[in-house]
Amino acid sequence: MITQMAPPPGADMSILKHAAVLLALAASAADGQITGDWRGYWTRAGDTMAVTVHLRQDAGTRQVTATFDSDRLRVMGIPFNQVTVTDSAIVMRLQGDRTATVFNGTIRGNTIRGAFEEAGTNGAFSYTRLSEPVAVPVEREVTFRNGDVTLAGSLILPATRGRHSAVIFLHGCGWPETAPDYLSTLLDWIARREPQASRH
Repeated sequence: MITQMAPPPGADMSILKHAAVLLALAASAADGQITGDWRGYWTRAGDTMAVTVHLRQDAGTRQVTATFDSDRLRVMGIPFNQVTVTDSAIVMRLQGDRTATVFNGTIRGNTIRGAFEEAGTNGAFSYTRLSEPVAVPVEREVTFRNGDVTLAGSLILPATRGRHSAVIFLHGCGWPETAPDYLSTLLDWIARREPQASRH
């Protein structure tokens, strides 16, 4: 049972109201401290891999989601299947084809550190919050005509303004089903680093 307690005699109600506002702001700040772009590494058995992790929180549900990028694996935007944040603790689950990797970490200011486990093997991870958000390239579908033939493609533009060099990929025909996904990852990687990339 919860009872409402009356303020002590002579208490300044304005001070109590200000204290309540400060507590609410502190709680709000704690909720939002996890969101942002984080850069760091995963290490296991003496092998270290650089990663960038993107943490977002839904304004309505307050649910935290996460994705990661890895130049070494040539992947971008790979989603974690489950993210749970409790006070200063964070648990992230990454489901693979055959195994799952579970990351258990502690949030301390602008760092997240902890350990992960996959199929009985253990490793460590550490992320540091980036001061500036990672610029996300913009993709646009384009078409143009060549006589009676209409050609289509995708234009991937860097997030920054100004003049950029360009890279054009002509893939030919007969490529495997996984090729478009690989090509998208490669062009996103290029666009994040400077040039304007066009996919046809």
